[in-house]
Amino acid sequence: TSAKAEITALRSKLALSEERLAKLGSTRQERSDRVKADTASLPPAKTSMTPPPKEMSETDALNLLSSLKGVLIGGHATFHAKIAQALPGWKLFDADDLSIEEAHIQGADLVVFFTNHASHKQTQGALQKARRHAKPIVYAYKVNPPAFFVEVAKQAKRARLRRA
Repeated sequence: TSAKAEITALRSKLALSEERLAKLGSTRQERSDRVKADTASLPPAKTSMTPPPKEMSETDALNLLSSLKGVLIGGHATFHAKIAQALPGWKLFDADDLSIEEAHIQGADLVVFFTNHASHKQTQGALQKARRHAKPIVYAYKVNPPAFFVEVAKQAKRARLRRA
């Protein structure tokens, strides 16, 4: 008899649960139907005819950066060797070089700080010099040279647009 009573109680609970689920399902359906009805009366969304912005290629980035006199502050020897191959006209100062002459920054079109590998003492002095001479400043962190070039070129383009 106790087992029969337990089965009856469980069946009642199951019936209640099924009833609640049915109510939830109908509520969801009603909401969905209302949303469809509300949006049906709206005019169709206009699609833009402008193409999505084109990602800058490594070649475009290198063309832009090659046309600039750049100073790169920070980075390690291996990274500098790769950058020097692509941008031979740039002045490169590794993280240990604290003596960045003001003339280098004054003659630069762009000052790039490589944030992943630079000392505060080095960047602080160079940043003051760059600001004093109103040079565009870019911060980069990507170690992969192609990604670095694109990252710097995008920022350089924005910095040049702000100055124009």
